[in-house]
Order: sequence, then C-alpha cells, then structure tokens
Amino acid sequence: MFSACKIFASKGYRDTTVADICEAAQANIASVNYHFGNKESLYRQVFQRQIDLYEPPHLPPVANCEDGVKVLKSFIVDRLEWLVQDDPLERLIRAELVQPTGLVDDLRVAGLEKSQTHFIEAVRMASGDALPEATVRLCVTSILSQCRALMALSQLGFYATSAPRPTDAEIETFANHVTVFSVAGIKALTERQQNPGAGFTQTQSTSQSSEPLAQHS
Repeated sequence: MFSACKIFASKGYRDTTVADICEAAQANIASVNYHFGNKESLYRQVFQRQIDLYEPPHLPPVANCEDGVKVLKSFIVDRLEWLVQDDPLERLIRAELVQPTGLVDDLRVAGLEKSQTHFIEAVRMASGDALPEATVRLCVTSILSQCRALMALSQLGFYATSAPRPTDAEIETFANHVTVFSVAGIKALTERQQNPGAGFTQTQSTSQSSEPLAQHS
C-alpha cells in the first residue's frame, strides 16, 4: 500500500496505472486485484489509511484571545512544515480538489475536516469565540491558502537559498507574516460582528464619484 500511496500522491488517480503500482512495489500485476479488488478500491483504502495516520497537533487549554493567537501561530508553523514535507494526505486531497474523481468525495471531506478541526478551534479562540461558524471556516480557508502559498513562492525562486526547501528560519518568518495578517483579519471581522452597522471603513477619495465600500458588502 505504501507504493500505491506514493504513486497516487505523485501522479493522481487518473494517471496512475495498476502496472505503475506493481512495478514500484515489485509485485505481480494480478496482486492488486487479488488483495484489493481493483484500482478504485485500492485508491479508497490508500486515502482512508492516510486519514487514519494523520494526527492533528494537541490543542492546549486557552485562557484568553492572546493565548489563542499563540496557539494559532504554532498550528501555522506545523502546517507549513507538513506542507514542506510534502505529506501524502495533503497531496491526495490537493489532487482531488484539482481533478476530482468522484470516487472519494466522502473521504476527501473527512480528510479536510480532520486536518482542519484544530485550526477551527484556534480561530474561535483568537476571536474570543465571537464569530459565527461559517465565518470561522472562511478564516481557516484563508489561513490554509496562505500556508500553501509558501510552496508556490519557493517554486518561483522567492527564497534565494540552495536548499531544496525553505529553511526553518524562512518558515518561521512566513508563519509570523501569516499569523499577523490573519489575526488582523480575524480582529476586523470580530469588530464587524459586534458592530454590524459599522461595515468596513475606507479612506475618503478626492473623487466625487467614489462610494463607501460598505455599500458593496
């Protein structure tokens, strides 16, 4: 199953053949059908296995919003390191998001939920539990999207190092940026939630035709 996971995570379900898997595992091509039934069944078992193996970071007790921010920062660092290590579950989920197969929709949702629940709790803590569930989940989506951007920046040569991956110092710097940026957004959303009539503010333009941003929100 290890070989199958490696190939599925690298090539995606559609571009992976049973022959690829058996060659990597040095097994007879009939062994997949014998042990797993078919390629689809093997794919589901690989996906489920990676979900079972994933262990989210421990969620410590939090006394206030400031503690919540520290916890959120630690989770962001953990996620960045997870992405840099090219975790198979992340790659399987990402492949399904880009090229959905329809074979593991339930497992994809389960994988996303298991790998994001601790972020949901951390955002709740950082906001003082003042945001509705839908907004909390949007915040988590934003944070995780920023985390994935580290890989894109690395591939574009943003980090001028000879290492094949961002250094620990670069990960820490990027985590600080994501945390500060995200917490500012969480704070703004929390203030808006507590004072819904205020809307978002905008610097007044010299143009007479400009309109307040709140009118478009």
